[in-house]
Amino acid sequence: MKRLFFFFLFIFLLVCPAFSAFQLVTGIDDPNIKDIAISHFYPDTIYVASFNSLYKSKDGGKTFVEVFSFVDQEIQQIFFDSNISNILYVVGSEHFYQITDGKKRLFTSEDEDEILSAAELKGCLYLGTTDGLYLA
Repeated sequence: MKRLFFFFLFIFLLVCPAFSAFQLVTGIDDPNIKDIAISHFYPDTIYVASFNSLYKSKDGGKTFVEVFSFVDQEIQQIFFDSNISNILYVVGSEHFYQITDGKKRLFTSEDEDEILSAAELKGCLYLGTTDGLYLA
């Protein structure tokens, strides 16, 4: 009986802490989180994208502040430039943005086309849209 008790206690201690380690982060108003990007150059810098808002943390995720809102479009993806430390890219359903100190529009989809995804490799930007693949 004692062995059975310790066996179940051991299993309980292995399984339960894994689930209790997650906590809800405060400071993000929209619970619909679309993407998360962590800087390779500054690991304390984290961006979180909700449906149409972009949040930033400078303290490793302890606190978040809304930095940009993207009106009338949905954020699809966010990612950091692999070569330049302070550039974040935001893929919106209609526009593709570069974020540094401000928001700069790099691409706009035509008519009813939608931007679905993007990637950066060695200074080249690739955009996947409902109209095809674009390269810059």
